[in-house]
Amino acid sequence: MSSTQPSPYRLIASSGSVLRDRLDDRCADLAGIVTSMRRLRMPDVASVIAVHKGRLHLALEGPREEVEAAWAQIAAAFLHMEARILWQGETSDRRLPRGPMHFVSGEPGAQQVLSRLLDPLPATPSRDDAGTILEALAQAAEHRTRRAPPPENPADILFVTRSAEAEALDEGFGTAVLSPDREFVRVNAFYGALLGYAPGDLAGRSYDSTLCVTDEDHLGRLWEAMRRGESVQVDRRAMRRDGTEVWLRSVYRPRRGGAGDLRDVTEIAVDITREKLRQLDERGQITAINRSQTVVHFALDGTILDANPLFLAVMGYRREEVIGRHHRMFVRPADAGSADYAELWNGLACGQGRTAEIRRVGKGGRAVWLQASYNPILDMAGRPFKVVKYATDVTAEKLQRADYEWQIAAIDKSNAVITFDMGGVIIDANANFLDAFGYTLDEVVGHHHRMFVDESYSHGAEYARFWRDLGRGLHQFGQYTRIDKAGRRIWLQATYNPIFDMDGKPFKIVKYATVVTEERLRQAEHQGQIAAIHKAQAVAAFDLDGTILDANRRFLDILGYRLADVRGRPHGMLTRSGQEENRAFWADLAQGRHASGEFKHLTSDGRDVWLQATYNPILDLEGRPFKVVLYATDVTAERDRQAAIDGQLTAIHRSQGVLFLALDGTIHEINDHLLSVLGYTREELVGQHHGVLLDAEDAANPDYATFWETLRGGGFLSGRYRLSGKDGREVWLQATYNPILDLDGRAHRIVSLSTDVTADVAMADAYRDAQRQATCDAATGLPNRVRLLSHMTAALKPPVQRLAVLFLDLDRFKPVNDTFGHTVGDRVLREVADRMRRTVGKDQLAARVGGDEFVIVAPGLSDDEIAALCGRLIAAIAAPIADEVGALSVGVSIGVAIAPADGSTPDTLLHAADTALYRSKERGRGIFTVFEAPAADTLRLGAA
Repeated sequence: MSSTQPSPYRLIASSGSVLRDRLDDRCADLAGIVTSMRRLRMPDVASVIAVHKGRLHLALEGPREEVEAAWAQIAAAFLHMEARILWQGETSDRRLPRGPMHFVSGEPGAQQVLSRLLDPLPATPSRDDAGTILEALAQAAEHRTRRAPPPENPADILFVTRSAEAEALDEGFGTAVLSPDREFVRVNAFYGALLGYAPGDLAGRSYDSTLCVTDEDHLGRLWEAMRRGESVQVDRRAMRRDGTEVWLRSVYRPRRGGAGDLRDVTEIAVDITREKLRQLDERGQITAINRSQTVVHFALDGTILDANPLFLAVMGYRREEVIGRHHRMFVRPADAGSADYAELWNGLACGQGRTAEIRRVGKGGRAVWLQASYNPILDMAGRPFKVVKYATDVTAEKLQRADYEWQIAAIDKSNAVITFDMGGVIIDANANFLDAFGYTLDEVVGHHHRMFVDESYSHGAEYARFWRDLGRGLHQFGQYTRIDKAGRRIWLQATYNPIFDMDGKPFKIVKYATVVTEERLRQAEHQGQIAAIHKAQAVAAFDLDGTILDANRRFLDILGYRLADVRGRPHGMLTRSGQEENRAFWADLAQGRHASGEFKHLTSDGRDVWLQATYNPILDLEGRPFKVVLYATDVTAERDRQAAIDGQLTAIHRSQGVLFLALDGTIHEINDHLLSVLGYTREELVGQHHGVLLDAEDAANPDYATFWETLRGGGFLSGRYRLSGKDGREVWLQATYNPILDLDGRAHRIVSLSTDVTADVAMADAYRDAQRQATCDAATGLPNRVRLLSHMTAALKPPVQRLAVLFLDLDRFKPVNDTFGHTVGDRVLREVADRMRRTVGKDQLAARVGGDEFVIVAPGLSDDEIAALCGRLIAAIAAPIADEVGALSVGVSIGVAIAPADGSTPDTLLHAADTALYRSKERGRGIFTVFEAPAADTLRLGAA
């Protein structure tokens, strides 16, 4: 029974990427494939490989399972070549020779060679270096050109000598046959093209004519070797026809005759000019890298293989101290044992590079910072076999950057920092800035800087110029007033700093600021005081030895000098003091001890001038005197009156009270004089509200609230104020309350200067009481007859206006007085007087003119209004009076006279009203009667 053999299976594949350009590298790639194929140990699988235009082509033939298994291993081993299948399937017969891999190169249509699968090819030699291939190429060329019989050992020939392979050789390599005396016998077209000649142009020419002069001696020595039958390979320079140089890689294959003499030499040449230039470029780059960077080579396990001088200098080692040691010698022990360190070397062994800024340990334990890249180096099969590290020492930059970062962190902790884009829009702000202005970060980011300035200023030319200058890269600095979230003004000592990119163009603004609001207020107060001093006093500045540095106009005027006359001159020119006395005086000042008192100075014309002066040593930041400032007042004219003046000043000091208050009324300072007036100690008042100095009723009065509103609004108040002393006694002060204004013209503090006028007030009260007693009734407090007549006289000045005069007499008052006594009677009179005050209008006057008689003067009333007023009076007085003796009742009768009808003088009107009153009494009491002129006996009667 017969069995059918399965049809052979064929697979044709091609690489997606080209082979490397260098011939050595190509040979290494091909050798790797040949070696891989031979390791398969599949004797039934035949294989052929071809190279065409830099790409690799492969054909496998045999049983299907073995072919597919062979392809799987080849594809896995050479992933970097991106191999792909062009065709696969069963075929009717086997066309490839069995045995080791066969090789075809230079075929114009390599894929066609594989598809046609011509005659079997001899096996590839086991030697796979470049020299072997080139020698084989030389043998093939010799076989083709001389049509010689094949060599005895076919295994040494790489190419078969069929016309197809010869043509492929001609297209890929330059071949030349040279005579023993070094003349060209013949060359192929490729060789002629390499040197710029047609093939026939070189025949018979001296081979030396194509050599560079510098290579002639070298080639001469090689020619002697070829005479001995040795093949030679050399990289050399050749001269082209146009005089330019070309680099050739040549293999010289000598052929000897039967007697051992040299018959001819076959040269196989490849143009390696680009390869040489690339090598030079790569060598230059490597040299440049070694000059500028630290370079160290490691095995895959981290063992140091080599290191360049820069690396050794940076780390502080000699070469013999590091070669063969492990990389961990450069890391801290804790880092060497970490998982990250193990992962670094595991990754490198797998071909994963690493780039980072790393901390390493140099010799002696010093820290070294490197900007480094670890680069796995791959072998021909794409597998890592060592690691090269390129690094730059950035220790100085790292330390400088750390210094910068610490400085920035320190600035951020101590300053208010805010960042803007070039348009003024806020990008970021630190906590100090946000706290100073009362905002959160979300409330400011994305808003413009103008949110911190007055609206009027933000639309002005100065503000626009401010941001325009910043946009030009000009930084701004100074003191600036800004507005916080609550609308308060904040003073900042600030710098606005443009930040530049790598092209030198500003791309953002960073502002560093310190809040100096309190310092600004103090400065304003100090400047105000200094300005006041310069206006009021003579001021001069001296060096520590007494040399005059400067003087203000007042000082110069007093002494009769110009500044040029005294600047740089000694202080002694202004006094009559002796040299020793003057030297001792300035020695004390140089020690920081100030001097004050009255000093006699000399004017320019020799007169004596007395100055009330202080010599004040001015201290530097370390507390050492560096100059002396004199503040003085001319007291010459007052010298004779000094005693009197001292007495007056003492009296003034003793009589003046000084009080400093906050805007909310809190007492900040109070002098001894005012404390003695009020009877308090300083501890009892400082920190208390000013209201503690008032009685409760005055403190709750709306006028007191208005008082503080006026002061807080910047208003000045002066007058006579009633305070309450510690013992509850009433204290009157003639005082001024003066607001102290800040730089924006707003009140921020109050100072009060006062004089105790309690006795004056008491005297004034006594005087007013005397005046009041002279014009007022003592029992009822109503104006008396004197005041009444004065009032009526003023009211009756021409032209006389309508004026009603009501004469009142109490009914049933005498029985009350007689029954209960004058004390009760006086109480009844005061109650009646009070009821009258409440009944009459503001422009009307009620007066007591007798025991139980009263007069009321009312201007501008009509008859009906007079009658209504009389009715109200009769009803008010008739109401029972509650007294401790019981309910008392009195009544009233009224007589009315009206000016100008009934008279135009007080006497005539009072007489007329008294006449009318008499009639009311006759008519039954408790009524009013109006006097009518000219008929004095004609009266109008009225009742309540």
